[in-house]
This record gives sequence, C-alpha cells and structure tokens, in this order.
Amino acid sequence: MSIVGYRERDGREMKVWGPNGFERSYTLVGSASLKYVCSIIDGEVLVNRTAYMNFKSATDRLFSRIDHKDLAKALGVSVASIRQARLKPDALAHRSPPLGWENALVRLANERVRHFRELVEEIRGSSKTGHSSQRDG
Repeated sequence: MSIVGYRERDGREMKVWGPNGFERSYTLVGSASLKYVCSIIDGEVLVNRTAYMNFKSATDRLFSRIDHKDLAKALGVSVASIRQARLKPDALAHRSPPLGWENALVRLANERVRHFRELVEEIRGSSKTGHSSQRDG
C-alpha cells in the first residue's frame, strides 16, 4: 500500500493506493481558523497509470512556492500589508509587520518541510520499485 499527500493553495490532498487497482483520494478544505472538511472519493483505476512519479509532476511540486498571497491569508491581512511590511524601514510606505507573523511563518515553513519530505519519499518509492518515469505525462 502507498500513501501520498501534498498541499496545494487552498486544500490538502492525500491519495492511498493499494493492491488490485484500489485508490482512495481524500481532500481537506479549510483555513487555519476553520475545521477541515474531508471528502472521500473511491475509484478503481490502474495503479501503473497514477501511482508513480514522473519528471514533470516531480518538478512541478519541487518548484511550488509560498508567495505574498499565502502569507497574507495565513495572517488574515491584505497582500498590500505584507508588501508594505517587507519594505525597507526608511521607505515612506513601510508598515509594521502584522501581529503573529512569527507563528505564521513557522507554520508555513513546517508545511513546506512536510511538502518536500513527502516529495522525497514519493520519488524514492518510485525509484525503488523501478517505476519512475522519465517522460512527461
């Protein structure tokens, strides 16, 4: 059985693959202030088609990043507030950082660490089974 999870901008997704083409996908939706809601989709698909990492999907996940919008959402402020707080202190438009910025950065950094650990494990898992794909698709 293989379990893979990753976080995208507005939610988290976890897929579970098992024998005989078993696949289950969990999608968690919400924000830091809301409880997560889980939807479950069951389906029978060919494991070889979906379970193994290919170059494009691996590099897409590697190149993903956190931006001003993500930090603003985590702090409950506007993107402009984030940009102004990042200005040099002597700039006319400079503003103080939002309250709680340290905790929000730690939380976002921990999410990125989990994201990259999961990516590493998925790539290693594909390589060990000899199913990694060099082609896009």
